[in-house]
Amino acid sequence: MQFQYRITKYDPKKRDKNGYYLPNEWTSFTDIGKTFGTSILSEQEYHIVENAYISAAFAFFREAEIHKLTLVGVENPGNIQVSRPDLRSGSICDLGDAENLFRMVLREQLWCKFEWQRQAYLHFGWDFYMYIGVHRSCPKSIYYAAGQGLFVEPFVSPYLEHA
Repeated sequence: MQFQYRITKYDPKKRDKNGYYLPNEWTSFTDIGKTFGTSILSEQEYHIVENAYISAAFAFFREAEIHKLTLVGVENPGNIQVSRPDLRSGSICDLGDAENLFRMVLREQLWCKFEWQRQAYLHFGWDFYMYIGVHRSCPKSIYYAAGQGLFVEPFVSPYLEHA
């Protein structure tokens, strides 16, 4: 896949020479109510960032004309049930059914990768990292993500099993 990115809320200028992010910032839904620097992470602030991630992912998929995703490596420790799709590896979901699943993964309620026939992938990593790969250039989506306060960097997903 030619176009692969790491999309995060983390400014790359605040990384050390090894790529580690230096500031102490929230990294999880479970951080709501905790103090970071001089402010407390509110549920509202969390939702703004979560919505930015999800809308950025949808922007890339729309621009790349990806309409379906396959669930890969599903881990559902809480045995959560959803109406669509089946929560098992190999299930295919329409993009319209994916938003709730994206939220569940970001909130660490379940985990899986989203992929489509070597044309696209979306992987969420620990600490609020999102990796996306698409088969065509998506300049409008990169611009859109930046407008949402996110940083888009060329990067291959560490969760990718095939290159």
